[in-house]
Amino acid sequence: MLKPPAYETPFGVIVRAFAASLAGGRSSYLAPGIPAKKLQGALTGYADGVRPDTVLALCDTTRLGDASEGFLITTAALYLHPRDEVPRSIRFVDIVQWSQILIKNPRGVLTGQRGTCIETRGYAIEISAEEMPLDALQSFLKAVQRAMQQGIVDATDRHVIMADQSDEVKLNYIYSIILLALQNDRKIDSVEMGEIQLLMVRLAFSPHLRATVRAFMKTQSSTIEEVLGRMDAGLTRGTDKVAVRQSLMKDMINIFRRTRGDSEPFADPFMQFVARSLGVSHEQMMFLLDACRLDEEVLAGKLDDGALKTLATNLAAKGVAAGVPLAAVYLSGSVVGLSASGMTSGLAALGLGGILGLSSMDSGIGVVALMGAGLYTGGKYLASRGADARKAEHDARVREIERNREIAQSNMIDDVNQISLELMALQREAEIDRSRLDSLITELGTCICALKGLRNQKNRQPET
Repeated sequence: MLKPPAYETPFGVIVRAFAASLAGGRSSYLAPGIPAKKLQGALTGYADGVRPDTVLALCDTTRLGDASEGFLITTAALYLHPRDEVPRSIRFVDIVQWSQILIKNPRGVLTGQRGTCIETRGYAIEISAEEMPLDALQSFLKAVQRAMQQGIVDATDRHVIMADQSDEVKLNYIYSIILLALQNDRKIDSVEMGEIQLLMVRLAFSPHLRATVRAFMKTQSSTIEEVLGRMDAGLTRGTDKVAVRQSLMKDMINIFRRTRGDSEPFADPFMQFVARSLGVSHEQMMFLLDACRLDEEVLAGKLDDGALKTLATNLAAKGVAAGVPLAAVYLSGSVVGLSASGMTSGLAALGLGGILGLSSMDSGIGVVALMGAGLYTGGKYLASRGADARKAEHDARVREIERNREIAQSNMIDDVNQISLELMALQREAEIDRSRLDSLITELGTCICALKGLRNQKNRQPET
């Protein structure tokens, strides 16, 4: 069953009922009738990174009608940008209480205006009567409170990186890759093992989670349908589940390319099975493959800024046509080995953090894609930076990748040691379980080969 648009959900209906009164007679618009230019103006102006499909209502208070000031209501939050003031936002699920107050200016002097103070677990924001009619805001907050009690309010309106999802989600993400890899030849070979280890580093797996993955490799106690169902059910409410599955497809394409050389994934029966399992079309698979290739070209450091901007812009257009948000390519980091958090490099400081709508639930920091500066707002930056800046960025990416590879090697050594201990304990038993012995020996050999493969990758680093 297709998911209904956000404005048709129970919470969407609530917002639609209050939007006009909250606007207080000013220009307001409801999804799906929000003009595209106004929506883009609001997102760029004060709600950077918000997924457009989560926007329910918009109020434009600008003189020129570009909607860069006003307020925006999504499935998860309220965003405000009054004229000549700093933008503010508040997630509905964070609200603790609210009360009417007298507004003070930045110097602490009463302005004579009344307003509402909304308190959360970590901060508070004040909304004056000029921004929103107090009675309408009070009624809306009460309706939001009831909606939260009913569990119909989203926790996010952005693409949340996989590393910030729950342990259950991250485990089932990896389980899916294991099961889909096993579907091919009933075994996890050393290359697949190495790539899985690198992916677990990108997703910030703890030693306990890695041990859980090892146990699953032995038992394979769930079907792919069960694993995908658990992954979907555990995602942060409001997460784009389709984008997560597309991210999973990208990681499977990466493993396929590492193990199959020059074979085309879209022509392989196994990868066709994977795509059907994840609901990914042929066109979407082609786009994800192109994204993987571009990552590798960027890492090689041989693209000048003009070529990068052209390729990245073309890729963005392909993503729109294929129905794959660019964020889906980077939810688990980059296939070349960058974690999503590591991909910020120095670009977030340039205000490009919201380009893909990726965010960390914990820090709120936007994530810039490996090629992010070339897509939209970063054109001037790309045109102005020199060879030294390009080399510095490239070197930073290589260092991040090498750090992650070193962590993966350390984790593999821990796994080898653990398997060795299990073998020693088994050999001390009066009656040795030959089946378990053979399984441990095979597992140990695979891990050792994978460890050697990770070490050898260092010798194939791109030129800097």
